[in-house]
Amino acid sequence: MMRESFVTASRRRNRPREQSVLPAMWVVVVTCFLLQTTSAWLGNVPLPSLRQQQNKQKQQSQPQPQPQVTNLTNKESHPSFDKVTSTTKAPTIRLRKTQASDIPDIARILSTATVASQQPQSRFAINWKTKMDQLWAKADLESLLSVRYDAIQEGEKAMKRYQQLLMDSEYQDVTEADVLRLLWNNDRFRSKVVRASAETGEDNLWRNHNLAVPPPTFTWLQHLQLTAIAEDPTVSQPPQVVGFCEVAMLHNPLIENPKTAVPFTPAITNLAIDPHWRRQGIASRLLRTSQKYVCQHWQAKSLGLYVEQENKAALALYQSLGYQTTVACDGGDQLGDLWYMTRSLVKPTSESTVAKGTETLVEETELVTTSR
Repeated sequence: MMRESFVTASRRRNRPREQSVLPAMWVVVVTCFLLQTTSAWLGNVPLPSLRQQQNKQKQQSQPQPQPQVTNLTNKESHPSFDKVTSTTKAPTIRLRKTQASDIPDIARILSTATVASQQPQSRFAINWKTKMDQLWAKADLESLLSVRYDAIQEGEKAMKRYQQLLMDSEYQDVTEADVLRLLWNNDRFRSKVVRASAETGEDNLWRNHNLAVPPPTFTWLQHLQLTAIAEDPTVSQPPQVVGFCEVAMLHNPLIENPKTAVPFTPAITNLAIDPHWRRQGIASRLLRTSQKYVCQHWQAKSLGLYVEQENKAALALYQSLGYQTTVACDGGDQLGDLWYMTRSLVKPTSESTVAKGTETLVEETELVTTSR
């Protein structure tokens, strides 16, 4: 027993003193904890460094510049006057012939106007059902507008080729029927017109026509698509589509006897403005330009349109432009009761009601007889 105690005591004496570091480590940990607690209690505001203190002293030693009072009414005292006024300038609205790149934006505007008339019954319907309806309507309208656009473009290309051919002296005796027969023999153009007439929902000239026979007059090929665009010269972005108007040959309910006159006259088929660009006169400009075009190029004597009887804003707009309500029509379950409104385009002897307030179309020389 004594031997074991001596050995144990000698081992304790010879043990290295590494365990003496442990209490020192605890002291360091406790000290850091107390410092952090004290810092949090005082607001946890870090002490500024030496460089920050030096920068602050330099700023305080420098004199503060006095604010300069500028007279904005004088261009010489304000060198950036022209730049400031140019940035606040409103975008320019132009009307042009519809291009292929405009169709997606036009379909979006038309789908928004179509679905907006449906009143949702709950917040869930606003967030989900209305958006789904707009997506479906946009897809259908984009397909329909693309088909019509392709037919118009193909008709313009064919007419340009045939007009150059008819300028030859050998074809001076060619009649309108001969030109229509030559145009209708173009398989590409005829197929596009047939497809456009089949997909459209309006009552058109081609519905009861034998498509193997050419149309009797050029009136059947009249169709117009106009786009209103907003251009901002200060922003390097492409023009924004803000409105659309479409004119075609639609059924005229005022013609009671179709044997004496063709029951189809020029009418507005689509007119829509982007919600963010309304009440800026864009719809009036589109209507006036359409009136001028159908009068000069189609020799039309009137222009009609269909409008919902409950759409008081649209009725007020059309009446302010000279349209008069004539006949009540049934628009079905989707449109309800409609008014057929018409406006005379015949120039009075004293003044011209068509040229007043109109504007020249961009690329108007390219707007030849269009096709549907």
